[in-house]
Amino acid sequence: MWTGIRINTDGSLATVEIDDATPALQAGSINEAIGSQWYDVLPFGYSLGIFTADEDGQRRFPLNVELSVMVRATSSGKSPLVYGPGIFLGINEETGETFSLTNEDAATIVTMWRRPRAAYEYDAVRASAGLALTA
Repeated sequence: MWTGIRINTDGSLATVEIDDATPALQAGSINEAIGSQWYDVLPFGYSLGIFTADEDGQRRFPLNVELSVMVRATSSGKSPLVYGPGIFLGINEETGETFSLTNEDAATIVTMWRRPRAAYEYDAVRASAGLALTA
């Protein structure tokens, strides 16, 4: 089993387990954990990926403001908005191999999730999605 961290659409964090016995079980377990039939992977740093609903699946989910802010904080260019929950797992960018988070990876994610944020960070994400800004 792989261990990952899910950021839910309400901004909460949860640990998830992904069945890694076969590629089919891996994909099915990831899809189940994000509530989608298909997924996309967003790179997050050099050794992490965020598994999210694919573009068609995202239409069914609300904007994940917290995860979108986290992605923007680590992106040098225009970063995508994230809809629905997202799961962090380890990724080897050279081979495409997916694996469980290390303790160090998990600590990095939790530290970023806990980082105090200014209202403008949330407002920038909401404005990009055409949503109302915070008061």
